[in-house]
Parts: sequence; C-alpha cells; structure tokens
Amino acid sequence: MTPELPHRFELRCGDVHPVRCNVALHAVTREDLTRRMCAHGAIVHGFTPTWYHAGRVATIARACAA
Repeated sequence: MTPELPHRFELRCGDVHPVRCNVALHAVTREDLTRRMCAHGAIVHGFTPTWYHAGRVATIARACAA
C-alpha cells in the first residue's frame, strides 16, 4: 500500500462553478487542483471546453491559491 501524499490545497466545487455542489477536491499543487476542478466540472456538471475559457480558468486558479 502506498501512503497518500498530503493534500495542501482544497476547494469546493460550488465556490468556482455556478452550481450547488458541495464536493471538495484536494491536490498537492494549485495547478493540479485547477485541473481537477475543471475535470470535475466537465464530467459531473457537463461544462464544455468552451465554457472553460482562459479567463474562467484563471479565476479558478486564483481561488485555488486563496
């Protein structure tokens, strides 16, 4: 069994997506958390790549840094 890496960053989906979703995602880096949050939005809520324009991804990245 491999020990889990400590998660340094956490963010709730509903904090960055226009949905009521209380799923909290975790990651070791802000960049990974940003990618995970975008993937969650796409898979779970159906947000398209067009929805994730550069400005929106930057907003998510800033929230991950907070």
